[in-house]
Amino acid sequence: MMKRLLLSLPVLFLVACGGKEGHDNDKGHGEEGHQETSHEDGKDGDKGHEEAGHKETGHDEGGGHEGGGDHGESHALGKMKAHGREFSIVQLGDIHAGEEGAVEIEFASAADRIATTRAWIGIESGNGSTKAKLDLEGTTTLHGHIDVPSPLPSDSQLWFSFDIDGKVETHSITFK
Repeated sequence: MMKRLLLSLPVLFLVACGGKEGHDNDKGHGEEGHQETSHEDGKDGDKGHEEAGHKETGHDEGGGHEGGGDHGESHALGKMKAHGREFSIVQLGDIHAGEEGAVEIEFASAADRIATTRAWIGIESGNGSTKAKLDLEGTTTLHGHIDVPSPLPSDSQLWFSFDIDGKVETHSITFK
């Protein structure tokens, strides 16, 4: 009986982690009191968020988004700097309360990329907003879909949280 149990543990571990060797425990989990979405939810084997009380929104439309795709007109919002790296922020389409917006961050090179990046629209604390983890698209671009709160606070900004090895920098920019 004990031998059978010990032999089944690796299978249970594999199933629990979605068949991947490593499991990103932060993937899809928002900060305290905030919901979080990911552009390619369901592709990483990260299950059980709805049971844990997290809002999940799948956005895997397939195909690329470069050049705005079906998001609408691209709006270059400007440059931003975090962790000593400079990059461009692009809003795809228009932002409307209660709808979904899209954003891209364009880095000069793959080496400059900040992989763990979250975005939200609203106030700095994120209260009333849903934080979305941006996903890699190509080698130098992060792309994400952001749920826009309704009502949208009058002083709302497009916020980004950049995390490198647990050191988080938060910056904002005005959206169009």
